[in-house]
Amino acid sequence: MLLPILENQYGRVLESGKLRLEYADGSFRLCYYDRRLPVNPRSYGRVLSYKLDELTQALGPDDEYVAELQSILTAINYLPRRTESDPAKVAERSREKEIIKRRWSGPRLRRARRTTRRTTN
Repeated sequence: MLLPILENQYGRVLESGKLRLEYADGSFRLCYYDRRLPVNPRSYGRVLSYKLDELTQALGPDDEYVAELQSILTAINYLPRRTESDPAKVAERSREKEIIKRRWSGPRLRRARRTTRRTTN
């Protein structure tokens, strides 16, 4: 992947640790020095599901936090694409992405957020 703001190829910059995933104000961002790049909400599933198997094994498949995270992942999978032009789908994406962010930001999943941030950077 080429990004004109990077000093080198994406893979090299990533391996050097100069790209960090940040979570703030209900959104994920990719940080590169003083730049903050938004992450598409449809991509959140890759981040949020990273340790899902371990979490499920540790807490059990019927645990309420596991169920909440799985529900959020399902909502992300159904989120309309950013390129959608149908007004109803545009409105749905706008509404649902904010609900997803609010659910993920809630106090119930604070520990999961810390774990996710720690394991992805």
